[in-house]
Amino acid sequence: MFYYQIDFWDEIDNERRQESGILAASTYGKAAERVTRYYGADSVISLYLEEWEDILSEDDLLDQFEKADLKVN
Repeated sequence: MFYYQIDFWDEIDNERRQESGILAASTYGKAAERVTRYYGADSVISLYLEEWEDILSEDDLLDQFEKADLKVN
């Protein structure tokens, strides 16, 4: 499982946006490919990926998001 944070160009609203989330992938390369495909390779400004454990409780998940946001921002 990977946490991602992406800066991308939103072509609908014509502005730069930032989003974060999690996705399942077996490698960093596959995670990056899935995120860039979802947001559009030409729209990606920057992408941050961090590997997380496969199973997270709700409390662990919230803690991980808080820690990741502090590290990246």
